[in-house]
Amino acid sequence: MTLHASDAAELPLDTDARIRERVLDLVGPALRPQLWLLFLDAADRQLPLVMPCDDLPERPTEQDRCMLARFICDVCDATEAAQALLVWERPGTAERSAAEQEWMNGLGRLVADGGGRVRAQLISHDRGVAWIPADEWI
Repeated sequence: MTLHASDAAELPLDTDARIRERVLDLVGPALRPQLWLLFLDAADRQLPLVMPCDDLPERPTEQDRCMLARFICDVCDATEAAQALLVWERPGTAERSAAEQEWMNGLGRLVADGGGRVRAQLISHDRGVAWIPADEWI
């Protein structure tokens, strides 16, 4: 289903399926390695801010993850976003690499410690978008 931007802004992303569908519509199958940040308000509506980040190191240090978490919290504060969606785009299969898992591990906690919330993490791969269960990255 294709939505106009004005309609999409009013449709709450209040289920995992709706989030996955929106990410598939916006990001789609992977083209290149990068992280996409999307933001939702307190009513689960997507804010008009989609941020691609393509300058992250392949293997993160704890400092890298803390800096990303701080950046997410800063954007949430500046835009009054209540939560963030993280979409890890890269060619390949839906299976996570060790480096991707290192990036994902603890990000939910780090963002929460800074006063924000990560609602979901997904991978955009060759064939679509894969949902990453929260218990595998919190």
